[in-house]
Amino acid sequence: ISGGNVVIVDVRGAEVTVALPGGSAKKVLVCDVEKMGGAFSGDSEAKVAALKISSLKGVKKNTKVILLDQSGGSAKKLAKSLSKLGFGKVFTVKGGFSAWSRQGLATTA
Repeated sequence: ISGGNVVIVDVRGAEVTVALPGGSAKKVLVCDVEKMGGAFSGDSEAKVAALKISSLKGVKKNTKVILLDQSGGSAKKLAKSLSKLGFGKVFTVKGGFSAWSRQGLATTA
């Protein structure tokens, strides 16, 4: 994450998100796509959410994109949709924000 071409996209749209070491707040983007369709019951909802994420400033096809959702389910579908849009470096946080906070990792409001 300390490298230059990495961004975390928090798809929960929450006011409390992850905090990165060294105050890298610019590398955490908050996008409320989970509120659009919950766990994305269909592929079309995931495609719309992926398009929204791909339009964010700082998210480019050569950027390593790490998706963070509440518990890990939505991020997997979004990662697949982003891959279909040509994003080759898409990853998810296993267990989502819930796992992040259970591990005692930093958060910010």
